[in-house]
Amino acid sequence: MIRCLSLLSAVTIAALLSLALVVDARAENRDGSQGPAVTSPQLAPGAISRYRIPYIHSETGSVPRSATVVTVVNEAAVPCTVSVDWRKGFSATGPGGVICTTTFANLQRGQSADLCSRPLPGEITSCNAVCSPALIFDEGNAVVGSTAGPDCAKISVSARTYYFGASDTVVNAITDPAITKFGVGSVGD
Repeated sequence: MIRCLSLLSAVTIAALLSLALVVDARAENRDGSQGPAVTSPQLAPGAISRYRIPYIHSETGSVPRSATVVTVVNEAAVPCTVSVDWRKGFSATGPGGVICTTTFANLQRGQSADLCSRPLPGEITSCNAVCSPALIFDEGNAVVGSTAGPDCAKISVSARTYYFGASDTVVNAITDPAITKFGVGSVGD
């Protein structure tokens, strides 16, 4: 009888913990409503995670305005599809999740593509893929992926965040966020 009660207690505790995890896994959507957090990458079908950009910032509602651009160069001998998952860093109701995915299909050898958090003037950069809707009040990180397989692992990645004044016509500053191998982390540099 005591073993039966202990087993029942353990099952009850496990069920309550599972319920707590489900509640904790809820995140605030872009419109402020509650919904399940998306914690796994949403890269283009057939793509896998290659790099992480630990900090992105994209804002238009206050000064300084900002936007992050990720440039990917295909170093492979074959065309590759490249994607960027733009991820919310944190939400008051749980972990952040993917808020936008930008993709450029069939990037040829030696070609580069600029994937942007929001539209920017052509004088700043030519965005080949832009978040829709544009990220206008977001801070977080990004995951860069490419077509699965060893060939398309050969991509070069750079990122920069532009900071503007009251409009996107004058660049006040540019920062180059760190880039790390996905799942490895940085070595403190």
